[in-house]
Amino acid sequence: MSLKRFANSLMISLLRPSYLKRFVFFVLADAAIFSLSYLLSFSIRFSITEFFINYDTFKIFLPIFILSKIILLLLFDMYAVSWKYFSIRDAIRMFIAILSAQLLAYLTAYFLFRSSLILVLSRSVFFLDFFISFFMLLALRSFKRAIVFMMNRESESKKKIIIYGAGDGGEQIVREMLKKESPYDPVAIIDDNRHKWNMRIHGITILGGLSEVKKAMRKTGAATILIAIPSIEKERLNEIFDFLKNQNIRDIKILPSVRDSIDGKMTLQSVKNIDIADLLGRESVKLDFEEIGRYLKNQNVLITGACGSIGSEIFRQVLEYSPNMVYAIDNNETELFYLEMRTPAEKKGNVETILADVRDRDVIDDLFASRRIDVVFHAAALKHVPICEKFPEEGIKTNILGTRNLVNASKGKAKRFLFISTDKAVNPSSIMGGTKRIAEFIVTAASGGKTIFSCVRFGNVLGSRGSVIPIFEEQIRNKGPVTITHPDMKRYFMTIQEAVQLCLEAAGGAVGGEVFILDMGEPVYIKDLAEKMIRMMGYEPGRDISIVYTGKRKGEKLFEELLRAEEGAEDTRFEKIFKAVGGQKMDDEKVGSMVSTFLAAKSHAEVKVLFKSYIPRFKHEE
Repeated sequence: MSLKRFANSLMISLLRPSYLKRFVFFVLADAAIFSLSYLLSFSIRFSITEFFINYDTFKIFLPIFILSKIILLLLFDMYAVSWKYFSIRDAIRMFIAILSAQLLAYLTAYFLFRSSLILVLSRSVFFLDFFISFFMLLALRSFKRAIVFMMNRESESKKKIIIYGAGDGGEQIVREMLKKESPYDPVAIIDDNRHKWNMRIHGITILGGLSEVKKAMRKTGAATILIAIPSIEKERLNEIFDFLKNQNIRDIKILPSVRDSIDGKMTLQSVKNIDIADLLGRESVKLDFEEIGRYLKNQNVLITGACGSIGSEIFRQVLEYSPNMVYAIDNNETELFYLEMRTPAEKKGNVETILADVRDRDVIDDLFASRRIDVVFHAAALKHVPICEKFPEEGIKTNILGTRNLVNASKGKAKRFLFISTDKAVNPSSIMGGTKRIAEFIVTAASGGKTIFSCVRFGNVLGSRGSVIPIFEEQIRNKGPVTITHPDMKRYFMTIQEAVQLCLEAAGGAVGGEVFILDMGEPVYIKDLAEKMIRMMGYEPGRDISIVYTGKRKGEKLFEELLRAEEGAEDTRFEKIFKAVGGQKMDDEKVGSMVSTFLAAKSHAEVKVLFKSYIPRFKHEE
């Protein structure tokens, strides 16, 4: 190795950051600061002449002033703090450490050099030294943050962004964006609270309210708006979105709701493009986490359809309640593999993925015979209306036979069993809806023994595989047309996260035989949904992308219901969860023959006749 290469290598090694180098640097720098602080304090209290006259006394106390502070800073672990991320909390700890050091220094001097202390060194020297040393330490540790801040403000490669919201969420995200690694440059803040106007957050000025957004954009050159209000309600969010779109602002981002964020903390990873789920989502639900935890903690939980939209979310949320084991069943080999890969490493020991089909009774029976299963979430289903219309026998095998197999295997073994139903089971007009209603019969008929059986019924979930939203997104990306079956089509929507949270709560509150109904809010016209999504993606409905009506499909209703005509709804002790009362029930003794009858059906017409015989309000939509 040449001398030049060796010198370069040595220089790189010396400059490379490490804990040891930072520790040595700060200890030496602090020692210099404490020496200077002591000198200044002595000179301010007396005079520079007095300093030279009492130099011998000065030398006696100097080590005490230095060592006491370094020892306390070590005890408070201040030398492990990264100066790049030095915070207010670190400053408070430093304040307490230096205050404690001054007390230690005074007591040490009093007991060891009492005569010199009384005659020469005034208590005011300790007082002055405390403030001077503290502010000098603070200045040193804030120095790098200030340099990084100035460098970041001059960066031209970052995306200029305006923050809407000067609350806690806005403050957190501005602080994150000012870091060196941030791709964003926060150039202004807007907030509707007039009392905050012209104030600054981390050096960024609050320029005005929402109505001033275009003026703020012209002034700063920003083209992106971040809505930084995690607690914002749906109605207000829609108002803001519509206002921004009317101002021809296309790049709109948002922070997640408090419910969806981790510990309520906002990071750069929290920033995302606003999507339809944000606009259709609703206010946070107050959940009884303790009750959910009581019936899931240290239990063995079986989830069918664990790779589907609902099943995979159940899987994810159940893991948060520290179960003993989670058995994830699905008949999709590839998705089962990816589910296992997505499982956090620390939880893999509590998960067993099982490639199986709920239609196979022997496999299901063996599963229950070989494992202790306490709680069952049955989410496996064929749920696409057109597919079940085309292959009714497959819908019967999965939705009816599969449910029967699981119910029989669970009886007397599992403690709780929750069946995931659908609003299409209410006054069904399709094969899929009919099969789900029959499955409700099977589950509710089994109640009365050791196992608590219940169902939960809800509408469309945002982002699920059966949802219209990903279809619309694909059509819009391809520049249209967006296809809707009918201009008067309406549907209920809720987020997958909220639906599953309520399902877990409902299962824990069941006593047996209930059909729970989730409060879905107000139904949404699919036409309005499509138009909003088109605008969200930067186009104008009718001008840039056309909407085409294709006509109702077989088995499809214009409006899905959550209750049948003969049913009523009772409140439960849980927010957003109701219980259907007065509905049709079936005796458990008749279930076996009913399932056999459906399995023996040979044609679409025969299946429809059977549905009509068991579900009086079944009316197939042709």
